[in-house]
Amino acid sequence: MARNGIEELKFVFNYLIDQIKFAESKNGFLVGICSGIFVLTFDFMQTIAFSVLPDLMRLYLWIFIGILLFSITNSIISFFPNTGKSSDSCKRNLYFWGDLIDVQYKEYLESIRGIGCDSSDSCSIDECDFIGNLIRQNKHLSMIIKNKHKKFVLSIKVLSSSVPLFLVCIIVMLIVSFFKY
Repeated sequence: MARNGIEELKFVFNYLIDQIKFAESKNGFLVGICSGIFVLTFDFMQTIAFSVLPDLMRLYLWIFIGILLFSITNSIISFFPNTGKSSDSCKRNLYFWGDLIDVQYKEYLESIRGIGCDSSDSCSIDECDFIGNLIRQNKHLSMIIKNKHKKFVLSIKVLSSSVPLFLVCIIVMLIVSFFKY
């Protein structure tokens, strides 16, 4: 067994751990920001005479609170990973967690340079078990990272949808107030 194969797997493993930390940080930051905005929005609704606001603006605020709650919930759910199967990719890069998900165990084992624990190798059974476990762990971590990233992107997309909604509300309120007088 060539030592560089094990070192490559350890490198990939450490890289995946760093990516998990990054994904957790992004989702944690999003939970904190959305929670803060939620509290400020709810406080704004209570401080201002809510009944004084136009109906359209009240509706927007309730929709915005729903969007914030969805984003908070979605980001919190990402802390409990679902490692379901993802779609196939055409070109595989075994150092990229998104592509690593779909690689079969044997294919991954053969793809890493210097790895091939069969009867002709001089590696011990323990080394082969270690390599197999590390490969399975790398694949599992890859699935977790991909799902955390998907949750983050979905939350950001939903949050960004509130900006055009706000602009539409403002434009409609301006048009209504223009024709009202």
